[in-house]
Amino acid sequence: MNTNNIKKYAPLARRDFIEAVGKRLNQFGVYNKGKALTISEPTVSGSIMQIDGNAFDAGLAPARKRLVLRAEQLGFDALLEHVAYTWFNRLCALRFMELKADYLEHGFRVLSHADNANGFEILDHAQDAGNVDFDQTRYQTFAADDDGIIPLTDQDWFKDDATNRFRDFVRTVWSEEHLQANLSFVSESLCLGSLTTKRGEQSMETIRRYLSNQFYKDHLQTYKKRPIYWLFSSGKLKAFECLVYLHRYNDSTLPRMRTEYVTPLLGKYDAYADQLKKQLEDASASEATLLKKDLSALEKKQTELRAFDDKLKHYADRRIKLELDDGVKVNYGKFGDLLAEVKAITGGKE
Repeated sequence: MNTNNIKKYAPLARRDFIEAVGKRLNQFGVYNKGKALTISEPTVSGSIMQIDGNAFDAGLAPARKRLVLRAEQLGFDALLEHVAYTWFNRLCALRFMELKADYLEHGFRVLSHADNANGFEILDHAQDAGNVDFDQTRYQTFAADDDGIIPLTDQDWFKDDATNRFRDFVRTVWSEEHLQANLSFVSESLCLGSLTTKRGEQSMETIRRYLSNQFYKDHLQTYKKRPIYWLFSSGKLKAFECLVYLHRYNDSTLPRMRTEYVTPLLGKYDAYADQLKKQLEDASASEATLLKKDLSALEKKQTELRAFDDKLKHYADRRIKLELDDGVKVNYGKFGDLLAEVKAITGGKE
């Protein structure tokens, strides 16, 4: 990158920006101590990655690995300059585009605000993202989901998945005091009909199992195969599944599903695989057998999720719109095998 012209432009801003980038690199455990590159080793526990006392989402682990590799290739100072100038160029480009309203599809300023010198116009409209013709302010006691995308997972990967949202709803309606009693009642009721009892399983685990394995079957039966919640699924291994409420779907739903859920989950899977491999190093023979089994199952899910991500990108780029007057059967068929139970709902091939 030729940075000679940039060095002459806004030298004070350039200096401050390089300093800020350097501090950010330090937060990720990349240092320049005595002109020697120093890398801190992260520790990953569940969905959290810790580096020198700083906590990050474990989904960032693969990106952090790439950052470290780049630092080792270029050295700290060269990496610092490269990152700073790259983002300086991008911010200049954004500033140009926001002053030329036609260059940004949404039409909102990203780095400034016409009426607030210290604000960012796009933040005024952040709550509208993924909420076309939907007024979130109508739901005060229990807030509506931000994007109308509800993950269904057999593990606690997302704070807004169906299981956690259900728990929060029960807590809001019947109070924290009665939360555990109500969750126990629900889980026991599920085991009277939909599920078989698992010894030692906690209430939330039972509810999660129902939502992941049985809920959609019951939903299809209730709505006679014309569901109002649509199940997007990566496949048989359920590496990723989520519900989308039909009337909150819009042409930004699939792009958001990919950036907010699928891509981060790929990172979390990578971090979890690294964690299992590390545990294998000190495991006993019996522990190693179980860890290898878990790792093998995870690797299969990773393969399924990557294939789903490729398909999702294809459909997201098409910006599919629904025609509600055509009904569920026609609209459900627009998404190929991204959706579960396609044949049962459309009568066509899955």
